[in-house]
Amino acid sequence: MRATGQLPPDLSLWCTVTSQEETGPDTPDEVVLLPHLHVAGQAPAVFEFSAFGYGMTGGRQLALQLLHHPYVEVEHPFEAANLATRLWPEPPTTLDPAEMPTLGIQGTRHWNRTFCKGGDMTVLNLIRMSQSASFRELVSPRITVREPRPGGLAV
Repeated sequence: MRATGQLPPDLSLWCTVTSQEETGPDTPDEVVLLPHLHVAGQAPAVFEFSAFGYGMTGGRQLALQLLHHPYVEVEHPFEAANLATRLWPEPPTTLDPAEMPTLGIQGTRHWNRTFCKGGDMTVLNLIRMSQSASFRELVSPRITVREPRPGGLAV
């Protein structure tokens, strides 16, 4: 899909390394609530996420999270804490999982519950609404509404 240009711009992929060790770095214990957005004149925004992993040597696992996030940008709390790497849409020039920090049991639990789908929200003007205090109280501060494209709403 990347070669054909068919990957949507609202798709993100992050990775980290996990283990079943008792010890590990301190990790964010934060849940990013993904809202249901209904934008007038647009298809409903459906957030989808998937988590999967690949075994590594030494009982570690390369853990990945894939997120579809229409109309908004999402900052991953583990990326902000330098404990995860964003692989898409802007992949790093190099990546060596053997050199990445390894999350312990508690960090792995926090990683696994990073994203949660929220309740319904009807928004007539998503950009204006995103700047209101009530909107900010309903969604995670890690979510930012995209600026509208010329001639229309954020897509």
